[in-house]
Amino acid sequence: MKSSKLKNIVKHNVEISIRNKWFVILNVLMLLISIVSFNLGNIKTVFKNQNITIGQEEKITISIDDKIGNFSENLGEEIEKANLSDKIELTIDTNEGSYTSETIPDNFINVVLDEAQETILEAKVISKEAVNANYLDVINSAIEDTRNDMIAKEYNMDEEGMELLSSAPSIERIMLSVDSTSYNESTEIIRMVLNYIIFFILIMILSATASSVAQEKNSKSIEYVLTSISAKDYLLSKVISVILLYVVQFIFTLLYILIGSYLSSIIKLSSITAQGVTLSRDNFTSLMSFVDGRMMAYLAVTFVFSLLTIFILNVIQAVLSSKTTNVTEAGNTTIILLMLNLVLYIVANFAIVPMQVPSMFIYIISCVPIVSMYFIPSMILLSHANVIQVVIATVLLIVFVPIVLKIGSKYFKQGILSTSSKNTKKNSKKNLSEEEIIQKKLQAREYSKVGYVLGFSVILYIVISILLSFISNFIQIPIYQLFGGKISEHNVSVIMTCIASCISLYIPYLFLKMYTEKAEVEKKKASIGESLVYVLMGVPIITLIQMVTTFILRKININYNVVDKLNLFDGSSILSILLFFIQIAILPAIFEELYMRKGVINYSKKYGKVFAVITSAIMFASIHLNLSQSIFALMLGLAFAYIAVKTERIFPTMLLHFINNGMSALVLIFQDNLIIVGIIGFIFLLVNFAGVIMIIIKLAFALQARKKKPKEMKEKESHGSLLQIYRYMFTDYTFIVTVVSIVIFSIYMEKMLTIL
Repeated sequence: MKSSKLKNIVKHNVEISIRNKWFVILNVLMLLISIVSFNLGNIKTVFKNQNITIGQEEKITISIDDKIGNFSENLGEEIEKANLSDKIELTIDTNEGSYTSETIPDNFINVVLDEAQETILEAKVISKEAVNANYLDVINSAIEDTRNDMIAKEYNMDEEGMELLSSAPSIERIMLSVDSTSYNESTEIIRMVLNYIIFFILIMILSATASSVAQEKNSKSIEYVLTSISAKDYLLSKVISVILLYVVQFIFTLLYILIGSYLSSIIKLSSITAQGVTLSRDNFTSLMSFVDGRMMAYLAVTFVFSLLTIFILNVIQAVLSSKTTNVTEAGNTTIILLMLNLVLYIVANFAIVPMQVPSMFIYIISCVPIVSMYFIPSMILLSHANVIQVVIATVLLIVFVPIVLKIGSKYFKQGILSTSSKNTKKNSKKNLSEEEIIQKKLQAREYSKVGYVLGFSVILYIVISILLSFISNFIQIPIYQLFGGKISEHNVSVIMTCIASCISLYIPYLFLKMYTEKAEVEKKKASIGESLVYVLMGVPIITLIQMVTTFILRKININYNVVDKLNLFDGSSILSILLFFIQIAILPAIFEELYMRKGVINYSKKYGKVFAVITSAIMFASIHLNLSQSIFALMLGLAFAYIAVKTERIFPTMLLHFINNGMSALVLIFQDNLIIVGIIGFIFLLVNFAGVIMIIIKLAFALQARKKKPKEMKEKESHGSLLQIYRYMFTDYTFIVTVVSIVIFSIYMEKMLTIL
């Protein structure tokens, strides 16, 4: 099978799956689960601080029938400790627990206490129905205190001795090879959420595979496909589509975890700000303390093992579905694999627990393919796994993939070509009168696809950049030690940041390139001379944008500088200065322009040049994630996008980007040398002057040419209006998630920069 045909089939299958409404519903639920899971503590705190209760809580009466004598005093003390005095009313009762469901009042608890020979004290707590657990807690504590008083009196023990006897012993569990902070509440939340999400992804993927195979078999379309490609290639295309869908879903999942954790951090930062506390830069690392080496290993192993396991399960599901005769029967086959996975999931949760070493049987069974997906990652997270076990499990899983594919393709073809459904229906649903409706639906689908493509490219950028920043934090110290201290820690950090920035910008560009039509790229380009003219005209435009941005920032009271806030400049050595210049001036000019002015514009131009210019500018502003840079980036993005569209070249905007960032970097580098700063400013002023003259000349020639030529009718473009395209973009789930992510991360960044 040709690679291009396989690529098109896979791309089509992935797009259909991602834009399916059930995929969207599932992801909305996953996002909500992640946000709630990471913010349960914050929600409880807000409710507690605001004295908010769910439902109306009425005052309750506790009636005491005490034959001992000191329970009332103990209960009163416990009520005071729990701050429940305004919600509980105490009364004396001698009914001896003879209430019935008809005679006992609502919001009423009857406590009956009496002496007992063997247990010293026996008690009954009677109510009509369930009551608030807080009330039961104070009653139980008071009963326990009363019993302790009786024991002390019986055996002549003083109060101090009785308290010592009733207190629990201090037992500290220590595992010397495990960091005690590595397994915390956030870690457990991630483990729980990720396991649930993987299981639900499995349900979605297996169901989709079963349904698609059954439908294609019943419609005979799959038999037609198998005449041009082999069963193995067709099955491989199905599986690869599912794998890519899972990769996309895993990226979304990481994004949801980041959204949940960053929302939690935003709430904490807001609380800190409200209290007037100033934090140092190092304090911010504690806000994301759930990320450590073990967690990174857990996420990586979970991804690899689940990826390979889903490949195997999907092949098996396709084979089972090929043996069925209708969609319902195919759907029922998913129950077999889902039950298997559910059992493994439950067994893994019970067999692998903190502070308890698994048995040898668990170590052996954890190496078996499919089983390993549920066992190995959890054992790594809980420090129960060893290197040999992980290596064996990985090798077995990798070897099992081609074996299952080879055997599965054979039985898959047999199942497809076997007795197929006799209930073939003629397709008479559509007629010519509905052509316009169909065309409109196709157009809406095409425009919503724009939201998916552009939105997912931004998601890739955000997730990859954040993950790489975490990874660089873990490896920069070993790298510093590797160089024997010859390169400072700051310089190592800058190098790692530069590498991460390049990768996180280049991968979204490659993603957009996959969806870009060659016809949009291969258009007539402006000459080198004409392109340089646009560069010269662009310099005074940049200066004007800087002046306008400064005015706007002053009006909205934004007075911080991102470079200063993040302490990016370190002029302690020549290498530090060089790295700073590369980080600020060279790399953004190359990779941001590749992503925005080549990737985004080349993809977007088929929907109109105006759409391409506006969209690329908005995206360029949004990825900066802070107001100080975003306002400037929006206006600069409009200018750069216009130049890129007019010249059909990328190097003019790269050069302008370099000039803009390079000027700022040079002024900061030579800030103590007024002569050099003056020379730089003078050169920039001359270039601005030349650019203004060039703009005047260009406008004069353009006006003269317009007067000589008659007005020509512009060709009507086939694309819809801007509002129509953006409206349909906002119907795509991926685009909506992208917008939400940008807003949340921008708020977090803004608060961080404000506090710093």
